[in-house]
Amino acid sequence: MRALLPLLLLASACDGAKDTQDSTPEVVDCSARPTDIPSARGEVAGVWDEDAGRLLFFGGDNGTPESCASRTDFVGETWAYHPDCGNFEQLAQDSGPPPRGRYAAALDPVNGRMIIHGGRFRDGTSGTYTLLDDT
Repeated sequence: MRALLPLLLLASACDGAKDTQDSTPEVVDCSARPTDIPSARGEVAGVWDEDAGRLLFFGGDNGTPESCASRTDFVGETWAYHPDCGNFEQLAQDSGPPPRGRYAAALDPVNGRMIIHGGRFRDGTSGTYTLLDDT
């Protein structure tokens, strides 16, 4: 058995040697990328889009608490974060869900989109929340 271990290690180490493609990373020109950043916010979720190499997130609450009291200010923006250049990009929305926070998010990789479900919304800084049950 001891004699097989070096052979197994050698075989596994050489497995990747079959790939003859150049593995040099693609150079990205970051100078043309947007420099905007989203406002700080909570109650937000995101999904990683492997194909596009970006993190997508929607909405959230950018209200700043005052004397430990919630000051809700829900937004309905969709943003992407691109780690290759370390920049954010606000994505245009023709239509989409209304502002909300505390929703569930999932990636639909076949159609290249983020799907969100539910969440909550409150118009103003006090009162009851509207609990959403839409997708």
